[in-house]
Amino acid sequence: MSLRLEAGEELLENGTVALRHNKQDGKLYMTTRRFIWANTTNREMAVSILVATILKQRVSAADAKRVKLELVLPNDDHKVFEFVGANAVETRDRIKDTIIQLMAKVASDKEAQAQAQKQQQQLEAATALPMPARKAATGSNALRNLLIKKAGGASVQAQAASRDKLAASAAAAAA
Repeated sequence: MSLRLEAGEELLENGTVALRHNKQDGKLYMTTRRFIWANTTNREMAVSILVATILKQRVSAADAKRVKLELVLPNDDHKVFEFVGANAVETRDRIKDTIIQLMAKVASDKEAQAQAQKQQQQLEAATALPMPARKAATGSNALRNLLIKKAGGASVQAQAASRDKLAASAAAAAA
């Protein structure tokens, strides 16, 4: 099976792990973003799950006859995979741990993205106000200076200074 990777996606498992899904034999391909089961009979990708959509995992009991991993997805959907082979328990546990790490990374990436978006909105809101309203809203230039510093420097500071001069000349013309 040829697997096309997206930009920034890395291959972690390349079809060396034998799995059954819905009583059909297949192989596991796993990337930093996806869990993929491919049927070995027709070599088509049968199941592709984005790691970001996995809500939780369940594993079979240690003394169970079959070594299983269940991926719980949104809308009460779930996919069950049975690991086969001599090292099925160890392989399942390794894959489970890898998915846990990937889920944690996705969660931290989402949190960082949300925080960056919130900071961007605060910056846009603070710089969109005319100077007198901005001073009244902030009480001082402390927020303005912090926003300029977070936005990365001179070009933003120059734009802010230019806006301040325009606001000052408009205020002088109005007086």
